[in-house]
Amino acid sequence: MMGTLAIMIDELLADETGHASALALLILTCLPMAVYGAIAGRPAGFRQMMASALKFPMLPLITLLICGPVLLCFSRLLEFPLSIAQVCVLLLEVLALNALVVLSFGPIALFFGFGSRYDFMKLLHTVILGLGGIIAMARLMLAVYKAGGGSGLVLYAVWIIVFAFVGCQVAWAFRPFIGSPDLRFEWFRRRSDGENFYSALADSLRLLLNSSSSGGAAAEGGRGES
Repeated sequence: MMGTLAIMIDELLADETGHASALALLILTCLPMAVYGAIAGRPAGFRQMMASALKFPMLPLITLLICGPVLLCFSRLLEFPLSIAQVCVLLLEVLALNALVVLSFGPIALFFGFGSRYDFMKLLHTVILGLGGIIAMARLMLAVYKAGGGSGLVLYAVWIIVFAFVGCQVAWAFRPFIGSPDLRFEWFRRRSDGENFYSALADSLRLLLNSSSSGGAAAEGGRGES
């Protein structure tokens, strides 16, 4: 599947019209992310499983809606060789590739979901999503280079960093995805003063490293809901 998607990207770069099936790409993005979301929410019960299946596909799409216009604008100003339509389809294909890579880790996440610590699962899902993003964005940079956009590689590299930063904050706003065992089910958690995605990630890492003090870890288990 991922090899087929890579061929689609190469065909896009040779297609001056930039025509492609946006609907098919959206399905290739949303369906794998929904399945992975169900896997992530399964340990917390059926409601969290369904909520995560609905929210996971929204993360890359909302992030793209926020960050995409900037890239399209600068691509035109720098006279990037691909048309706006081609850049839009290329971004959708990269999101689809990311979703497929993330889903490929689904069996691993499902296996560790049985009996693993909550903080460990938060870190595991973060690593999996990060790997999916790195692989997909590397493919984006390769596609840009093949299209003859060498002068725009720095712009795309900066945009990828911005995309990752915004994506993390979107995920924080849409939490929970796993469901804390110490908190009741909610579609969206209320904001915590002084906390963000990065501080919650640091808390989970600290708690995991200090797992020997199980009493203190349990008391803080609900913090930094993911």
